[in-house]
Amino acid sequence: MQSAAAACQGDEGDGRQLKLQCLQPSWRLIDRLGIPDADALNLIAYPGKLPSSGKRPRFRLTTRQTHTAKALADVGTALEAVGETPAWLSLRNRSAPFSVRPPLAVMVAGNDQGIGEVMRFLAGPALRGRLLVKL
Repeated sequence: MQSAAAACQGDEGDGRQLKLQCLQPSWRLIDRLGIPDADALNLIAYPGKLPSSGKRPRFRLTTRQTHTAKALADVGTALEAVGETPAWLSLRNRSAPFSVRPPLAVMVAGNDQGIGEVMRFLAGPALRGRLLVKL
């Protein structure tokens, strides 16, 4: 089975938009992580809004949006590594950098930086778990 990040591979060097096939795995990833559609569009900096019909918009991902989709796939992998479910993204968290906000709110507010903060937070338990296994 191909991961969402692998499915969104493309020519990143020239800034061209990627093929439409890249969108479908991205929506599957959003569903798997339990991210609401409006938040998902904010995360990838989609210039439009969710249509009033409620249907998900179809569009081509830019290179930057593809990088964000890959980062979201990494968040999913990190959640699995620390034994958390995607529901963790919606739970309030008192730890830094969340300040009683859900990790998803940090990701949406900070875009790529917010996703990076969540990844750094998840890397701590993942690394500690690997070290304990090796000891």
